[in-house]
Amino acid sequence: MAVAAVLLLTAGAAAGPTHPMSVSHLRVEVGAATTRLTLVVQTRTLAEVTPLALDLDGDLELSEGEIAAGWDRLTAYLEQGLTLRFDGAPEPARFTAWEFGGGDSELVGEASDRFRWLTLRGGIDRPAPGRLAVESTLFFDHGNPDHRMFLAVTGVAGSELYGLISTRERSCDFGAAPFLGYLGFGFRHVLAGADHLAFVLALLFGVRRLGALLAAVSSFTLAHTLTLALSALGVLGLAPEVVEPGIAFSVVAVLWLHLAQGSERARAWAPALSFGLLHGFGFAGVLGEIGLPPHFRLPALVGFNLGVELGQLAFVLPLVAAAAAMRALLPQRAGDARRLAGLLLGAFGFVLWGGVAARSWFAAGPTWAAPAAALALGALVLAALGRRRSPEGWPLAALAGAALLLAACYLAGRALAPAAA
Repeated sequence: MAVAAVLLLTAGAAAGPTHPMSVSHLRVEVGAATTRLTLVVQTRTLAEVTPLALDLDGDLELSEGEIAAGWDRLTAYLEQGLTLRFDGAPEPARFTAWEFGGGDSELVGEASDRFRWLTLRGGIDRPAPGRLAVESTLFFDHGNPDHRMFLAVTGVAGSELYGLISTRERSCDFGAAPFLGYLGFGFRHVLAGADHLAFVLALLFGVRRLGALLAAVSSFTLAHTLTLALSALGVLGLAPEVVEPGIAFSVVAVLWLHLAQGSERARAWAPALSFGLLHGFGFAGVLGEIGLPPHFRLPALVGFNLGVELGQLAFVLPLVAAAAAMRALLPQRAGDARRLAGLLLGAFGFVLWGGVAARSWFAAGPTWAAPAAALALGALVLAALGRRRSPEGWPLAALAGAALLLAACYLAGRALAPAAA
């Protein structure tokens, strides 16, 4: 677990300038003689493609003047990177017009109000194919590698078809529903989500036996599946300003609860069940960014959720096996490893909370917001721990203080870095 905590802390420190949920939506309307194309993309996604050099003022947004100045470069980039295959014959995508705005709200779904969008329109003069494939290399290699392109195609089959393109699956052959695409998206999302993995790691601090592990994993799965389904289907929702700080808080709360209780007395299934409801809203928010196909909602939702479960298992099983091996081979060092892992995960939890709270509650993003939020939560943790000791005899307030100091140094360094530059 110490190694996993180091990796999570490193992931937080190494986060690049690209935004985590970069998406575009391509609608392909196949007609008897002409295929119409509508591409809706976040302006920040285009600004992140450095070879295009569209973002002249460096603010990661695009103005009408910047689009007009770089229109020839943009259309050449789109034509080179987006190809449609009509019965195997390639045709580059050609766009001839653009406008600011999200266009068809059905395309951009729940993400319409959270980003600034550019809509590009074009077409291909070619008879309708019997089979259509879409290939894209846009944005992945010279922009945001985590980009996702959601596809909607009409005119090829009796009903609208849907697909998903990512850096690992850069083509989509229409004729089957994209269950595997959503499964892969869920799998990769949870493994890239340091907040969710940190919570799972905090749960493991309250687990010692196989039965307790199964109970915790089952409770977390049940809880987040319920709220993911309710939120993704539009039955129930919760604002991101509540969900994201709540998820960060869950890491801190569960870690120190389990360190205080010890793995023998802890009942990890209880926080897994309660906080799992909150994490389900977080998964739903990510799924809402990319959208659910109107006629394929349930299979896509099942595929995404199954991918999330497989991703969690891919994270948990090696950790559990490594922890069991260490207890068996080096029983005298197991306590030291637990304390080190607790220190590192505790520091990551405070860093995570500070960053999320600053983004969620301070619109201007002042540099002092993240350190101040981390220190405020740290003070509450220290007050709650008081003079309590862990079952192994460690003074928990001292351990939490060291974690808070480590987090404060990291956040202060990040806050001072722009000024130094």
